[in-house]
Amino acid sequence: TLGNTYERIAALAYHAIKTEGNTSFSPKEMDDWFGLCGFKKPGNMRVALADAKAKYGYVVSKGYAQWTIATGGENLVMEKIEGKNR
Repeated sequence: TLGNTYERIAALAYHAIKTEGNTSFSPKEMDDWFGLCGFKKPGNMRVALADAKAKYGYVVSKGYAQWTIATGGENLVMEKIEGKNR
């Protein structure tokens, strides 16, 4: 279960980087993925990504409009997966 917008960002970032093999993603791509998953979109994805970085350490910026999963985001997703498999 993903409890909030930031956990959803971490899960989608994990999927994009670890499963799909992308090296990074943009706020526009993340916004599109929220729509594809049926998640409620934040008002401003750029701000949501910055908050996911500053408040939770789930993502990191790789440069202008390019983001990737951070260790904190990977750990969150792995904990969620392991908890589900118990």
